[in-house]
Amino acid sequence: MTFPSFTADQSLYRSGRHYHSLLLTATARGVIISQCGDAALPFGSYLQSCVGCTCNDDALLCNCYDFNGTIQGTTALAPVSNCVGDIYNSNGNLGCSPF
Repeated sequence: MTFPSFTADQSLYRSGRHYHSLLLTATARGVIISQCGDAALPFGSYLQSCVGCTCNDDALLCNCYDFNGTIQGTTALAPVSNCVGDIYNSNGNLGCSPF
C-alpha cells in the first residue's frame, strides 16, 4: 500500500482553506467560542495537522506538525474557553484568537 505524499505546508494550506470557509459560514451565525467538552474536541483547523489531541479540563493538548513535517512535542492551549473562532496550528504550536 502506498500513501499519498504531501508536505506539512500543503496540509496546512488545504486545512486552512477548508476550515476558513467553514469558519466564515459559522461566524455569520454568531461568535464561535471554543470549549473542551467531554465528548468532542473543539472546532478548528488544527484538527488537520495535529494528532493525539485531548482535552484536560479547559486545556487542549496536541502533538502538532511543524512546517518541516516533524511532530513537535506536546503543545497546550489553555484556557480554551478564551478562544473565539479558529484554533490553529502555527508551526507546531496551538494558537487562537482570544476575546
